[in-house]
Amino acid sequence: MPDILIYMTNPDYQPEVEKLLPGQQYQVVSVNKAEDVLTHCQQELFDLALVWRVSGEKTARFVSLLVENHYDTIPIAVVESDLQALTEIAELHIVDFLKLPMSPEIFQHSVEQIIRDTGFRTTVLEGVNWQGSLEEYNLIDLIQMLEAAKQDAELKLYFMNKSGTVYFHEGKVINAEFQSLQGMQALLKMAFWQQGRFSTRQSVVHSQKNVIDKSNQELLLLIVEKLHKIETLSKQLPDFSEAIVHNPFSEKVEPSGLSEKILHVCERPIPVIDLLLTLPEDDEQILSELVTMVGKNIVGKSKDIEKIILEKKDKWGIGKLFSSLSSLFRKKEEMADTSPGEPYYYSEEDNQPELTVPSVQWEKEEIDTIRLKLEQRIL
Repeated sequence: MPDILIYMTNPDYQPEVEKLLPGQQYQVVSVNKAEDVLTHCQQELFDLALVWRVSGEKTARFVSLLVENHYDTIPIAVVESDLQALTEIAELHIVDFLKLPMSPEIFQHSVEQIIRDTGFRTTVLEGVNWQGSLEEYNLIDLIQMLEAAKQDAELKLYFMNKSGTVYFHEGKVINAEFQSLQGMQALLKMAFWQQGRFSTRQSVVHSQKNVIDKSNQELLLLIVEKLHKIETLSKQLPDFSEAIVHNPFSEKVEPSGLSEKILHVCERPIPVIDLLLTLPEDDEQILSELVTMVGKNIVGKSKDIEKIILEKKDKWGIGKLFSSLSSLFRKKEEMADTSPGEPYYYSEEDNQPELTVPSVQWEKEEIDTIRLKLEQRIL
């Protein structure tokens, strides 16, 4: 739905606006005072600004206001019925003139054509205090958009219950923060976020040191390369939204370093994406180690590990008990068997066969497995 800013000094034209630009098709913000224009431009990214039946002098002031405050990428069209008024503003930075009267269908077609013709705005961000979706603009897009703005700004990224900040000085990335991480580590940690939201605001960043001593182009190349490697590794792993867990029956190895951290986090089922957000290490390194651990069946999909635990429980638990009892019954039958032609005399002094049912001895590994399963069911 296109976002359109309407500047009109006479509110009597509001019914005309609503007729030509119905609310169900357009997101329209009407402004009557020039000083309110900047407030709305800081809060929204407009596809088009329409100056609606305003004098040439006030139109010129409106255009100058946008240009002086770096909102000159918003295309401006003039809506007017007086041809004389159009000649007064012919020298201004205007993309089109819409002469009234005009049918709603033709007017809307003209507006949409202007938006299509000036669609370059979608790759350039001018202004501050803009909020949006990371599904529409990822970090690569936002760096390019803020670079074009050439302003000091803060870019806030929000994903799940996490957030991080990227700092810009005159459009150049100088630092990033995510949890305890700073600089490139923090920036690359947020680079793969394809969902969530973001916001920008103008900010004085003199207190921020230039921790990231690279040009934006170098950063973009690094991010693209990193995303490509992450995508390649992810194809060998469960979906990022799927839970993984440590396999307690895997071959015992002495974990160290990163693998030990992964095992510690995976003691309980955790989605892959949460694992990446929890550990401070580089995502590529985490995924690379995870690929190795999945290949060795040290960790796996939670549902697969649960199935293994159930199978082991049946085999080592009830199955072992039944096996012990069966062997006892076989021994009893063997002891009761006597030769056919040989008489048997009962004597109280005879030693009766002594049946001893051995208790099932649970190994520590089996007990840990059952405890883990019970905890999962309780949770």
